[in-house]
Amino acid sequence: CNINIIKDPVDIYLNLAKSGLGIFAAGVVSYESAGLGTPCLNISMSDFHSKRCQEIEDLGFGINLGNISSLPDSLIGHKIESLTKDIYSLEKMRAKGIQFVDGKGSFRIVKELKKYLELYS
Repeated sequence: CNINIIKDPVDIYLNLAKSGLGIFAAGVVSYESAGLGTPCLNISMSDFHSKRCQEIEDLGFGINLGNISSLPDSLIGHKIESLTKDIYSLEKMRAKGIQFVDGKGSFRIVKELKKYLELYS
């Protein structure tokens, strides 16, 4: 397992695309990572992040590690180790991320709105 810690990268998208896994605070970068096919381990820093962490896990393209204040030191390493041994789950998360963050979200929203409006017209 080769791990690099990248802080303030010059080209974050290139780093995300080349990475097999990312560890983030469940913000916009988690979704950008998913769209590039890079699964993420998410750590919440606030109630907002906590909701995003759970949403991302429920959608299947990341793992919720919980809140930073109660995160056991060994959990990140354990999750990385278990995912590197479970290629099937890692590939499934990659595919889910690309599926959900495909640039067609606005079309899906409009489609759902049309269905909703048809119910009440």
